[in-house]
Amino acid sequence: MQTSVSTLIESLLHAHDRFPEQEVRELVARRDDAIEPLLDLLRTSVTEPETVSGADFMGHIYAAMILASFRERRTHPLLLESLKTRDEHLLMHVWGGMMLDYMPRLLAMTAGPDLTGLIALADDEANLEIVRELALEALGCLVARGDTPRAPIVELIRRLLTRPRSRKEEHFVTMLAMVAADIHPGELLDDIAMQITAGNIDGEYLSLDELRLMADEPVEKVLQRTRESITMTFFGDVVAEMSGWDCFNEEQVRREDQERREAMRSFFEPPPDLPVFDEEPADPNADIEDAEISLPGPKARPARGPEAGRNEPCPCGSGKKYKKCCGQGS
Repeated sequence: MQTSVSTLIESLLHAHDRFPEQEVRELVARRDDAIEPLLDLLRTSVTEPETVSGADFMGHIYAAMILASFRERRTHPLLLESLKTRDEHLLMHVWGGMMLDYMPRLLAMTAGPDLTGLIALADDEANLEIVRELALEALGCLVARGDTPRAPIVELIRRLLTRPRSRKEEHFVTMLAMVAADIHPGELLDDIAMQITAGNIDGEYLSLDELRLMADEPVEKVLQRTRESITMTFFGDVVAEMSGWDCFNEEQVRREDQERREAMRSFFEPPPDLPVFDEEPADPNADIEDAEISLPGPKARPARGPEAGRNEPCPCGSGKKYKKCCGQGS
């Protein structure tokens, strides 16, 4: 007897220590019957965000991922609405720290030809800074893929760059410059240079010399490099995409963390012929271990190779994008 769609969705509402592959595969196979209930579940994250913000609630995350793999456009306005919250703490608890890294792709994968809502999300200063950044990355993704013209997004970035601002917005202005770099910084080079001179762009993330080199490259070469980044690539197989997430592979994650710690300890161990001092040196790993931060929601770790692009997860395992971690200033 075939399991009902409602029963399958019910089994996905809360976190498991294993990826529910069979249930997700069956929902994908029964796409036509699953779309409406999945949209209803995602709608709950908009109308009742508190009910989906628990640490073990994942129903809306499964819904967003599955619907995005379907390229279901009705998903897009629900995602936009969910991101309009003014409460960053609630936003993080609804979607999770690492899940937010998926949001630009989810927005891009479900967008139609009308990008008014997405542009408004990036343009409205009343929205959370992190939300505006996610919207900008989604727009950059669509430009890189050729799904939307480049010129209007360049003008949007120019408008945002040239608004009066203070140093407290350094992170957002830096992100603007990085998205400009992703879609070719040519026409925006002077505007970005002015922000660098004003101290509104963190030179550790992006230098003027780097931007000038990119501006000399053909536009299509820069766009191709961006669209080939793992975090800009659209996924079709949601099972393959989600099954590698850390929350479903805790034992493997623990082993990798232990190997990383041992490698760090080996790195800091003094040579055997180093003179011994009476005072015992401080443990160099103490700060490293204490610095670990646990964020709510799934910790997504997409498959990656030994080298990372600017938008890809950093190979060091920090969970940050390469351009925001070891790729700073590279």
